[in-house]
Amino acid sequence: MPRGWMTRPRLKWTTVQPGHWSTELAAITAADVDNFKANKWYVNVATPAQVHGAIRGQVDFATTAPPPAPTLTQLKTSAFSVCGGCHTGGGTSLPASMDLTPAHIYASIVNVASVEQPALKRVKPGDPDNSYVVQKLEGAATITGSRMPLGGPFLDQATIDQVKAWITAGAANN
Repeated sequence: MPRGWMTRPRLKWTTVQPGHWSTELAAITAADVDNFKANKWYVNVATPAQVHGAIRGQVDFATTAPPPAPTLTQLKTSAFSVCGGCHTGGGTSLPASMDLTPAHIYASIVNVASVEQPALKRVKPGDPDNSYVVQKLEGAATITGSRMPLGGPFLDQATIDQVKAWITAGAANN
């Protein structure tokens, strides 16, 4: 059963029954709040197998939320802006057999098996690492064929990270 502690205030958790925690009540002072805001709190969760800590980490006080994931509409004008030039949907084999023009991109990539690697979805919502589009954009060693866009210029990592953020957020048709 996991047990752990958090420094200042020192809160100790012990197992009561599997999946439940109890804590000792500890008064929190103004100094404790200041230390929390200054990122001076640390968490260590121990298990019988890892008595010195199975999970450890700094508690990060963030005052601002991360930016929202981009929308598909935004990606159509950035990351996916060149795709429809080759992926027109008017051919019998790749690239023209895939329609990545703005009106058809969502239906062509989200939850659709890759032609080159059918075990992978082109975009697997919530899972950018197993989305073939990301692998093609990054030029992963596991892809079939060439990195996209074909012949470059390739997307910078910040733009690829936007595609990943959209996929992580669920790859909505927005």
